[in-house]
Amino acid sequence: MKIDGRDFDGAIDDCKKVVAQFPEFAKAHEILANAYAAKGMHQQVIEEHKILDRLNGDKEGAERTAAFEQGYRAGGVKAGLARVMDVVKRQKNDGGLSSFAIANLYAQLGDKDQAFARLNTSFQKHEPELESMNTNYQLDPLKSDPRFAELMRKIGLPK
Repeated sequence: MKIDGRDFDGAIDDCKKVVAQFPEFAKAHEILANAYAAKGMHQQVIEEHKILDRLNGDKEGAERTAAFEQGYRAGGVKAGLARVMDVVKRQKNDGGLSSFAIANLYAQLGDKDQAFARLNTSFQKHEPELESMNTNYQLDPLKSDPRFAELMRKIGLPK
């Protein structure tokens, strides 16, 4: 399966091989979780985030993962994301998440104004994740909004 020209099945296969050989390699679990998310494989996303949180010793991440799992089981993806956002708002310094990551959450929740506010903060902070803005499938709900094209122009990314 390819999404926006990206081969998530290949990423999953490759990361599974890496994880089988190096189970403590956190970056492979992170990429695996992202590929599962892109394919809508949310139970696998939860399991990978649990591993990732443990490997990184990330208590705030574990709290977000647990919130997503509870919300997902109760009402699906949007309910899970809403619970994650509630946790992020309570955590000190946004739980260590970048403004770009929080913009992704808002975009997936359908709150375009908050998503753009966080993307603008990300721009002001010069967060490196902005470079992936045009190819990030989580921001697809924003791409038809004129503010997206304007931000791409300010950043200097091609359309």
